[in-house]
Amino acid sequence: MSSRVSIYDKSGQWLTEVNTTFNRVYKLNEFGIGSFALSTDDDKCREDYLQFGNYVYVEHDKLPVWAGMIEPPRIWGQGQVTSTVYSAEYILSIMISDRTIVMRGAWGSVYQQLITQMFNNDAKSVVRVGNIFGGGKVINRTYNYANLYDEVKLLCRDSGNDFEFEPDIDANGRLFFSAHWHEKRGALKQFVLDEGTNIQLANPLMREQGRIANALRIYGDGATFESRPVAKRDDYESRSLYGQRWLAQAVQGDDLAANADELIKEYAHPRKTFNITALDVGDTFYQCRVGDMFPVSFFSVGFSGSGFGTSETARILQMDYKDNTNTLSLVADQVR
Repeated sequence: MSSRVSIYDKSGQWLTEVNTTFNRVYKLNEFGIGSFALSTDDDKCREDYLQFGNYVYVEHDKLPVWAGMIEPPRIWGQGQVTSTVYSAEYILSIMISDRTIVMRGAWGSVYQQLITQMFNNDAKSVVRVGNIFGGGKVINRTYNYANLYDEVKLLCRDSGNDFEFEPDIDANGRLFFSAHWHEKRGALKQFVLDEGTNIQLANPLMREQGRIANALRIYGDGATFESRPVAKRDDYESRSLYGQRWLAQAVQGDDLAANADELIKEYAHPRKTFNITALDVGDTFYQCRVGDMFPVSFFSVGFSGSGFGTSETARILQMDYKDNTNTLSLVADQVR
């Protein structure tokens, strides 16, 4: 199923629509990459349309809109030009903070301040503040000519929250991106991804990975090491399966107990990552969105008693769609 591909200039004004296939990757808390090719005989194969810094807006009847910026590399082949496009989150990577700026607030507030100081003073900016989750602890961050993409990814890592640049078209037909900050992007769905019905596994089918630890000693700050507060967490099911495995780790923040509760869940068992190809069957493509969590059922991978099989809840971290083959590849992580 082909996509509709439109090109917009640097201020978000529509330029043209092109007839092409478009392959793209959707990612959680990162920018994805897309590409499309035009014949040199195509009258739309013009520098002003394919200029670096222009935007591409890609629509599909069943999948989310994908949009981003044309950037190098541009590849010239025999009779065609292939353009590379980075999804809208990439815009942050070409932006920096002021020379010195101190920000205070909850995680989402700091994110909003970064977006506002960079984009809101420019009337032609295509980035606008979107929905901001305001929960979480208050933090202080100092930025010195800091790369915004790196700093926003760090905010996501430290908070456990997610960011997103959602593409849209305003009432004047102008492309813009809403900069959202989510407590957790996506939703828990009841739609089942079932091997042999609406999904199949790609090679490698499943990976069980990560450090195992079931006796955690999590410590905070203190004047001396002996005075530092300690939270102890033990997982006896993990210990019975894999033997006793110790881990001591320093954490930042006031809620030591909450940090310890999260870390024991992370380390007690290996994490399962699935390499899935979603089939264009029924509502499967409509349902698949980055960040969403689904029940998944496999009969060919994982140990289940004396046989094989795996039933888990998995979260979609990445979607890779190819127009020419109508295939949707998913990278999904076990939810614990």
